[in-house]
This record gives sequence, structure tokens and C-alpha cells, in this order.
Amino acid sequence: GKSDAVEKLVSILSDASHPDADPAQRQSELAEYAAACLRNLALDEGNSEKMAACGAIPAMIQLSIDSRPVTRGMCACCLACIAKEKMRCEQICDYGAAGPLIKMLDMKEEVCQLSA
Repeated sequence: GKSDAVEKLVSILSDASHPDADPAQRQSELAEYAAACLRNLALDEGNSEKMAACGAIPAMIQLSIDSRPVTRGMCACCLACIAKEKMRCEQICDYGAAGPLIKMLDMKEEVCQLSA
């Protein structure tokens, strides 16, 4: 079901963001599309909660630093949705997301648009 999809998509991001991952995996279309799917799913509060519970936060923070521009933007959008709940917002801050997300604001590229 939908819950399984969230877990599988988070797993793709976790694999791509792992420190031992091939840099090409971090830059892959698969990670980009997984992040885009999660961004859409994150609009639902239940899905945002599931993403946090599945360990998506550290992967999304890492990919918001070191991945393709669209993947970075999608991960940032997911983090924004996840952060709507106070405890999860604090969790995101505890993982150190503030610096990377502030740095993203300084970037001039379009990061929340899917490439054609």
C-alpha cells in the first residue's frame, strides 16, 4: 500500500545518501524521482509522519547538500512538510538541517522544478 511505497522511496534516498554510496548514485535520476514522489506524498500528514519514522530526515538533509539540483529541492520541500509538526521540526533541527537549508536559499538555481 501507500505505506510500503513511502518505505521503498525512503530506502532509495537512504541508499543514495549513504557515505559509502557511489557519487553517481547520489546524482541519479532514480534518487531525483524518488525525492519528487516523496515530496508529493509528504503533503499528507500521515505520510510525513511515516517518512520521519522510516529515517528519511538524515537522508533528505544529506541529499539537500550533495545531489542534483532538483533532488536537493525536492528533499527540502519534503523536510518543510515533515517539519509542520513541532516534534519533527525539532528532530530536523537536531540533525543539523538549518545550515544546509539556509545555504540552499542562497543558490540561484531552480531547485523545486522537475526537469523535462
